Order: sequence, then C-alpha cells, then structure tokens
Amino acid sequence: TDDSFAGSIYALEDDDPATSAEFFVDVSPAWTPDGHYVSFARSGYVNGKPIGTVLARVLASGGTVEELFRLSELEPGVAHHRSAWSPDGATLYFSRTSAFLVDEEDGVWAYDATTGTAAPVATYDGSNLGPPALLDVSPAGGSLLIWYPTAVRNVTLAETLIRLVDVDTGAIAPPRMPLIAPMAFRGMTQGTFSPDGSAMLLLVDGAKEDRNELWILDFASEETTLLLEDVPDPIYDGWTALSWGANSTVVIGLQDGGAIVTEIAGAATNGT
Repeated sequence: TDDSFAGSIYALEDDDPATSAEFFVDVSPAWTPDGHYVSFARSGYVNGKPIGTVLARVLASGGTVEELFRLSELEPGVAHHRSAWSPDGATLYFSRTSAFLVDEEDGVWAYDATTGTAAPVATYDGSNLGPPALLDVSPAGGSLLIWYPTAVRNVTLAETLIRLVDVDTGAIAPPRMPLIAPMAFRGMTQGTFSPDGSAMLLLVDGAKEDRNELWILDFASEETTLLLEDVPDPIYDGWTALSWGANSTVVIGLQDGGAIVTEIAGAATNGT
C-alpha cells in the first residue's frame, strides 16, 4: 500500500512537504484465515492534518483498499499494536489506544465482519497496569492472550503481565505459571498458543542473569513442562519474541537480533 509520499509526516514548517500532501500510515497488518486478504489500520493525513483512523483490508495480491470500520474521525494512530482474526474469519481483534490520554475505552476490541460493528472485549480498568493490548488469538477459538504495554514500560514486573481472556464470558486471568524462583520477574513472561490451541508456550524469567526458561502449559491437564533452560534475553519491545509454527518449530527472537529455533516433539526439544 504505497502512498507515494516521501519525507517527514510531521508538518512543522509551512514549506514542509506534508503541509500540501495527502498520505496515510498503515500499521497492524493481519492475514485473514483464508489468506485472501490482509487487514490493517490506516491513519490518513491531508495537508498536514489528520483525518482519523480506519480498519481496512486489501487483497493479498494487491488492489483497491476497502474500508471496514472507522475508529476515529480525527485522531491518528488509534490502533497500532498487533491485530489478528478469529479462526473462522468472523472477528478481527485489535487494540484501541488513544494517542494522548488514556481513557476507559482503550484496550482490546472485536470487529464483527458480519455486522460491520465493533465492541470492547477487555478495556482499561483504571489500574496501574494501563490498558491491555492484543498478543495472540487462540487457533481453537474462544480465548485471547493479552498483555499490558504500559506496565512493561514502567517496569511493573512483580506480577504476570500476560492474561487469558474468555471471549464468551469476558473473564480475564493469568495462565497457570510454572514454579519459578522467588526472585524471578513474573512480568517478563511471554507466551503464545500452540497451533491447535490446546497448549501454550511460556517464556519466563528464570532468576538467572540474562537467562530465561521455556515451558509448555497444557490447558486440559493444567500441567507445565520445562522444555528449554538458559534461553538468552528475548525481545521485550512489543512482546513478539515467540512464534510456534504448525510444523512444531518454535522461534524465539533475541535482543541481539538473533534467534533460537527449536523443534517441539511432545515435551522434548530437538536441536537449537
């Protein structure tokens, strides 16, 4: 989605290119389950002035952008965290974030593709954790994984900052955590669903300097199994360190730009 604009989007001077251009900023892309479309959030600008934020989609092969839902009339950047579709393609989950002041509507929302409407799923409750943001959607349907970016930025790490959301009841609770050292930073825990949604990977602080542990949580039994020890510090900016592929391969992105790649076979790992 090329807007054919080059230069700063901030019009600070009267002769800045942005003061006389029409352009947009597209973020938060997500594949539809059938792979035919990519949805995203678009913030538009005309002559240096914002014209709001919309959810939109475009064919994966390219073409005309179709507006799905308007998030704001003027405010840009209302949705910039990760977004993802439900397995049946009926719902797009996204994070609504005010650009300036936090309000009670900030948090995780659901766009209904059938009705063309959007409704909150998990929003700001006034706590010091700040508004939640989407991290993952269960491939089994029915649950989401969220996190709290404000708490991470403020280094509020005494409690687990990833939570499971039951989309039917709205119940929010942290996943069952493995037994870890008392000095471990629970707030550093990251997670992702298994390809079938029956389990979750948990990358937790092991209370060792610059080292972490990779665990698997089975939802049916609530049992946790240690898979990998001494994992270097993962990426914390955006909480995007973990990816569990359909071929049982797990990729852990690291802060130095590298990655650990490991294959999960039951409760064992083969190769790094």
